[in-house]
Amino acid sequence: MDPLAELLDHDGEKCVIQQDGGDKMDVLPRGGTCFSYSRVHEPSCSLLTPNRLLTLPDCPLEVKIVSVERDHSSTHILYPNLYVIELRHGDFQWSIRRRYKHFQQLHQQLQMYRAAMSIPLPTKKHRERRRSYREDNARRPLPRFPKKPESLLSQEEVQQRAEQLEAYLSNLVMVPAYRMNPHTMQFLEVSHLSFVGGLGPKGREGLVYKRSGGHHSARGCVRLHFLFYQCCSRWRKRWLIAKDTCVLYVRPRDGVIKSVLLMDQGFQVQSGFMATGVNHGLLVTNLTRNLLVKCWTKRKEREWKDHLQELAKTSGRDFTHPNRYDAFAPVRTASRCRWYIDGSKYCEAVANAIDMAREEIFIADWWLTPEIYLKRPVVPNNRWRLDQLLQKKAEEGVKVFVLLYKEVEMALNINSLYSKQKLAAMHPNIKILRHPDHVTGGILLWAHHEKLVVIDQKFAFLGGLDLCYGRWDDFNHRLTDVGGIQMQRQISKSEQPEVNTSMSEVANRLLASHRLRRQQQSGGDNGLTEGYGTTDAADGGGEATPPGAATDADARNRGRRSLAGGRLSTGAAANGGAVYVDQEEGRVVVGDDGSSRIASNLMRARRVFRAVTACQKLKKPQQTEVPLILEAAAITTIANRQKKRRSTHLHMGMQAFHRHTRRDSLDSLNTPCDVPRSELRASSLEDELGLQGSAKYWLGKDYTNFIFKDLTEVDNPFVDIVDRNVTPRMPWHDIGAAVSGAAARDIARHFVQRWNFTKFEKAKQHENYPWLLPKSYQDVELESTLPESAVGKLFTADCQILRSASNWSTGIKAIESSIHSAYIDNIVNAKHYIYIENQFFITLEQGNPTVENQIGEALFQRILKAHRNKQNFRVYVVMPLLPAFEGEVGTDTGVAIQAITHWNYASMCRGDSSILERLKAADVPDPTKYIDFFGLRKHDELHGKLTQELVYVHSKLMIVDDEVTIIGSANINDRSLLGRRDSELAVVVHDTDREKSIMDGRIYSAGRFAGALRRTLFREHLGLLEGDGSSNGIDIRDPVASSFYDGVWRTTARRNAQIFEKVFRCIPSDSVRTFVGLREFTAIPGLAETDPEQARNELREIKGHLVDMPMDFLAEESLSPAPGTKEALMPVALWT
Repeated sequence: MDPLAELLDHDGEKCVIQQDGGDKMDVLPRGGTCFSYSRVHEPSCSLLTPNRLLTLPDCPLEVKIVSVERDHSSTHILYPNLYVIELRHGDFQWSIRRRYKHFQQLHQQLQMYRAAMSIPLPTKKHRERRRSYREDNARRPLPRFPKKPESLLSQEEVQQRAEQLEAYLSNLVMVPAYRMNPHTMQFLEVSHLSFVGGLGPKGREGLVYKRSGGHHSARGCVRLHFLFYQCCSRWRKRWLIAKDTCVLYVRPRDGVIKSVLLMDQGFQVQSGFMATGVNHGLLVTNLTRNLLVKCWTKRKEREWKDHLQELAKTSGRDFTHPNRYDAFAPVRTASRCRWYIDGSKYCEAVANAIDMAREEIFIADWWLTPEIYLKRPVVPNNRWRLDQLLQKKAEEGVKVFVLLYKEVEMALNINSLYSKQKLAAMHPNIKILRHPDHVTGGILLWAHHEKLVVIDQKFAFLGGLDLCYGRWDDFNHRLTDVGGIQMQRQISKSEQPEVNTSMSEVANRLLASHRLRRQQQSGGDNGLTEGYGTTDAADGGGEATPPGAATDADARNRGRRSLAGGRLSTGAAANGGAVYVDQEEGRVVVGDDGSSRIASNLMRARRVFRAVTACQKLKKPQQTEVPLILEAAAITTIANRQKKRRSTHLHMGMQAFHRHTRRDSLDSLNTPCDVPRSELRASSLEDELGLQGSAKYWLGKDYTNFIFKDLTEVDNPFVDIVDRNVTPRMPWHDIGAAVSGAAARDIARHFVQRWNFTKFEKAKQHENYPWLLPKSYQDVELESTLPESAVGKLFTADCQILRSASNWSTGIKAIESSIHSAYIDNIVNAKHYIYIENQFFITLEQGNPTVENQIGEALFQRILKAHRNKQNFRVYVVMPLLPAFEGEVGTDTGVAIQAITHWNYASMCRGDSSILERLKAADVPDPTKYIDFFGLRKHDELHGKLTQELVYVHSKLMIVDDEVTIIGSANINDRSLLGRRDSELAVVVHDTDREKSIMDGRIYSAGRFAGALRRTLFREHLGLLEGDGSSNGIDIRDPVASSFYDGVWRTTARRNAQIFEKVFRCIPSDSVRTFVGLREFTAIPGLAETDPEQARNELREIKGHLVDMPMDFLAEESLSPAPGTKEALMPVALWT
């Protein structure tokens, strides 16, 4: 098409502007106040493109010359007057300064343009231009231009000249063809980014010369880089733009953004020859690079310097001035925020948020698997599978940007290359970058460990949850997932339910129908009678396991995954359809349950019939009519299910009413349950027949047990990595958070900084990977956030985004360790208690040459202070019982597990540097009165055989005094906290919204965010979530009182641990102090194998998942890597 843009539908409601390639540049209601933010990502074109729509359609452009500054020096004899012009366009206002010669040059350019449109050149392009010119009614003459030279004007005529130039410019911009002329736009300092919503006010813009280079390179020889920069760099013309918190420049010939400088605490602006080495030079510096530009005149240099410095003092102050904890971002008051316990609700909220995205989606993960299901059970068309959801949004025009950690392939099997290729192939709007490059960058030991999802730069998720295999879980922490209908135990005659006589006719018909089918079909549907281990189609081709199959010896030694009894499994889905995996297409298919509820119910009844038939045939093959009677009973149960649901909704409504009436009351033992009952709903169907019907929740490699076997062949996602009929999965406990408003902008800003740094290092000249821009903070709190129906209940609190970042990870020449600073500050200032959940606890005393972080030192000093002041003070630490590395403790495969375990125990209780030993040395007779360590463990039945597994604690959480909460991706070790190693992200939440509670036996004003999170965690770990929150008279409000700390928490943990050891002989255990003792301990069968019924009776006494952390496990052995092992060759910093 003609390069001269064409105005279409001039009298309609909308104005559509098309460029040379025919691409739509924007669709905007007439009179709109700004362009949509999507313009940032639209195809760019030259700044000199004729008739390009850069101003808002049908929105007046007001021009006013507010003052005239006269230069009395000899520099500007011919043009001594400088006209200060204020312009207003929609909601945007800015000012420019021009001399008479600039007006004159603009007038001459427009005269040349008008003359060119009068010449009928024989080219198609020129004909299109002329046609557009005529249709635009632009043939009327240019406004009258005053021609008297400036030097001949008297003082009285200067004001008149200002009025003439104002009239000239006002009339000029009223003619579309002249207003859209590129020379007019350059005169007015307008570009395609000037009036974009979300980018803030219209800042200063203009052409400059930029010297190449200036980035702070993280690799190569610094001296050679400096020499090349000084001597061999070139000057190029660039369009410089200043926004409220960043500076960027555009290449004029194609309009492509070439670099973005974020304002930060290293932001400086210098000018003059001494600072820049060039005349009219301007040096803009931040923590990432030096930008040297050259202006045409000294005045331009001074104006740019003053403008940038003013921005740094005003709109950019949040980032250019020091913040609490030396963080890159300030405290954001009255932020809307939310916590998530375990992956189920976190992933559901992420899915809803992604589905509501309109402009951009940012994702950064240590590990991302495209085939992960964010909502479960799965639904038809795989709507909530991550790759399908991102493809859907990309097809809608949303830009998706993903940053992945590029692993060392010899050490990790996460296969980020597969994730990149899979997502990149789905749609051009999905962009993926991996970082770092290990050989050229020299980064072999450290990782990008932060996890974040940002939606439209206004709502963000962070925490410990990657969007990958094994993370999705809920408070039930299931160990098994064979899917289908499962029978807990075989039904005896005494347990068979009575059948309502009103259903006798239905039963007779079912019996007759079944007999007819048996006569017509030779074999019938009796495949389930072959064995307990029959796998359904969702297993992805797994082999059936015979009834008497024994548990793997390796699994038995690691955790005594004992199995006893029997259970039946089929492939029925909870929603009435079968779940199966299409191996060729790599998708999960859910059978449609039909539009008829009756048909769905009959399908469920038939599955009940089949399961009971198989069970009865295993016991009494001759009985054929009893299953049919049970099938009739099943139909009765299904028919009554709607009635029960209505009763349940009424009950929930009454509970909500009672919670509301006692919200500020301290009469009851507990505050209301802090999670809606709908979030605790059962994930399977269960009826009076003793049957459970459920879909599979963990498909293929999502069913994981990292200690039993690490992942392999990630690019084959729907093939199981372990046999789910033998090996229990490892439950995953984690914490996530969400923030909106300015805090979400801060997380987006961190992503933008990382993305732009990675682009500079790996794709600087690759135009398909654009530079990203941070959105403005102006009026951010007025923007609508995501509804609570999508992301859950939101709290109001003060939030601050923290991080661990350095040169290799974000390109900054400083080291930020604000997460470490926040941990220490809040530990030191804690008044009553500290609750910690973390994947590691590796922290030694101050001055230790091996472990540098000061978390342990801060805890030691605070506990010592409480002891000397005779103060009740508690520190709860919940962590994994064993690290999640593949291998078996006590063998050659368990060296990595033992290495991490060594450092954990060295920090907790072994050696003079451990916190418990230091407290004892400081005359604290019983340190566990103040601090104690705990783990989580779960038991279940797999095909009727008892089994157990530790719940892997992956949280990175600290709660202090029901007032302060830190949630993020940082572990308690040097890798996460020092800043110069792994990159991390976290949020510290200070409650401002209070509620009545009790602390240390006294009335206390607790924060709603921290208090609700802590109480919900206590309920989960103590097994109270399934009740009403106040069962057994347990008061969870006061975490300091001895009646709870000793009488409930520690007692429950100790009792649970004793039962687990008695029933399963699981490790770690205080009974195992040596490797020889470990082999002897695991050789003795537990009660689960010798007497399953008695074991079940014992297990009924277990409450929740909480267990003691065994402090004497392998206490007489050295767990550090032995000389000669590959782990011993690695630097100690890798483990700490």
